[in-house]
Amino acid sequence: MKKPILLLLLIATMLLHGCSDDKEFKIEGSVKGTDAQSITLTYYAEGGLKHETITASAGKFAFKGHSATPTMAILSIAPEGQRIATLVVKDGDKISIEADLADPLLSKVNGNSDSEAIAKWIADNANALKSRRPADINQAVKTYVEANRSRLSATAILSSFYIATGYESAADSLVSLLNADARRTEMIQGFNNVVSDYLGAQNSGPMPFLNLYSTSDSIININPLRHTATLLCFLDTDRQARDSVITHMKALHADNPFRRLAQVEISLADDSASWRQSLGRDTVGWPQTWVRGSVMASPIRKLGIRRIPYFIAADSTGHTIYRGSSIGNARRAIEKTLKK
Repeated sequence: MKKPILLLLLIATMLLHGCSDDKEFKIEGSVKGTDAQSITLTYYAEGGLKHETITASAGKFAFKGHSATPTMAILSIAPEGQRIATLVVKDGDKISIEADLADPLLSKVNGNSDSEAIAKWIADNANALKSRRPADINQAVKTYVEANRSRLSATAILSSFYIATGYESAADSLVSLLNADARRTEMIQGFNNVVSDYLGAQNSGPMPFLNLYSTSDSIININPLRHTATLLCFLDTDRQARDSVITHMKALHADNPFRRLAQVEISLADDSASWRQSLGRDTVGWPQTWVRGSVMASPIRKLGIRRIPYFIAADSTGHTIYRGSSIGNARRAIEKTLKK
């Protein structure tokens, strides 16, 4: 009689564990390049955003969450906000992640087909994502959505990575391509809420101090508290785009000494040789700098640069007064601040 009783107890225990697993999802893994660093999980469930931050132990972490229906989750390093994984999860899922801070776009994800597909798409399109060129990124998104119209991975990729500014009509067209189940209102709204919250947290706070490599082969320090206004101009090797930006920068420089207005060119060229060649023989009155590693480089990744060219302006307290892709709007924000 003992064996049947033990068997029944074993079955009951297994059923209890099974029910428990069905009422939550689990995410665990490791991040190479970090030890006791904070990691944040952000996801949308039960009509609201959920946040949980834990401290990794020897680079390892584990989360539990609850969502009865599929939802998007973003794992990021706090407080920098560097994303290490984009997932689609629901109760019952067990996701494992292997990430490396040296190249977080190559994170390995296992656990469900949508999350694995997102990680593969990110890795396959790492060069485009690093470039932050809207046309390249949006084409990669478009190609995936067209081929995967019924998958939630397509909804997540479209919500997370498509750069809609200047491509609004094309973005609407892509949404309409998704099958009904993949573009349910609550699904897309939930995904958008997660992305908006993640980007908002990543970009919040004052403009940080920056140490940048300059044309004089030295490191210069950019401190917005030392100036009435500061303008960071993120460019690449596109000479035509740079010439348009330089026209505005020269006009601002002519009316304002560096102690009042700190303007800084920050090149995201692939290498220093390309950067120097893109400068030509133009002589300017502000620092010209280059960042190794493009937008994923540690000095600037927390700024959440979404496209190139890109401009961030701040006042004397470091408070951001403009963020976006229009040098004209950045100039107007600067001039308004300087008149106060």
